[in-house]
Amino acid sequence: MSEDILVTSYKIPLSVINAWPTANYIDPPRRIWAAPFSVALLGLTTLVMVARIYARITRAAGAFGLDDALILCAWVRLRSSYASEAINGE
Repeated sequence: MSEDILVTSYKIPLSVINAWPTANYIDPPRRIWAAPFSVALLGLTTLVMVARIYARITRAAGAFGLDDALILCAWVRLRSSYASEAINGE
């Protein structure tokens, strides 16, 4: 067994890298299922966020706190990611 050269910080052998298929830059595969899937998940997370914020505002589940503010900020960021996927997902 011969010594194989390790490449990258993940220590991938060069023989494995050489066995990878060539990249298809001319007609790459499209993920046409990603946009509808993202929209469905966005709807689900929106319903959960509305229910959580409603429960916090009406004090049914405690007061509105820092964790709710952070979750709300993350949800806004998630919406922008989903919008980007819906626009560029084709």
